[in-house]
Amino acid sequence: MPEVHPPADSIDACDVQAWVDQLYGNNKPSGVVDDLIARRREDARREDAEFAVAPEARLGIDDDSVSNEGNEAMSVQLVIELPSRHGTQTIVQALEVYKARLRSSIERTRRRLTAFEQRYGVPTDKFLSSMTAEDLSGGDLEYVEWAGEAELLEGLESELDELDHARYQLP
Repeated sequence: MPEVHPPADSIDACDVQAWVDQLYGNNKPSGVVDDLIARRREDARREDAEFAVAPEARLGIDDDSVSNEGNEAMSVQLVIELPSRHGTQTIVQALEVYKARLRSSIERTRRRLTAFEQRYGVPTDKFLSSMTAEDLSGGDLEYVEWAGEAELLEGLESELDELDHARYQLP
């Protein structure tokens, strides 16, 4: 097989696509999104170890089983019964550890977004509103990664905001 070199920096998307076709032929990579998700799950496992969050500490509540039916102002109350008052500190600490983990994930995701923004000289909001995969030298893979990081950041920030506004009290 002849040696294949990446295209120069100053070429257009058609040249990049031709290079990808030459490089991969009929065996183009698949499962790019699955690979990205797997990497994020591995990041989460490392963070679990770093913050000592045991898998059994997760509640496992399916978001689809909790309905808000368009009522954004709805308040939900969660009752946890413990055998003694001493367990309450453990629950509060677990929430704080989880929030620290979310903050760490937010910072890591922001760093990844900043790298894309610096590479292309475009803020993420402009990228999302006006760019396509053809505008990126990395093509579809970079587009999926950049858009995925932006979506991930939105979800992480939303989850942290919910927890930051949660209140708890002892009877």
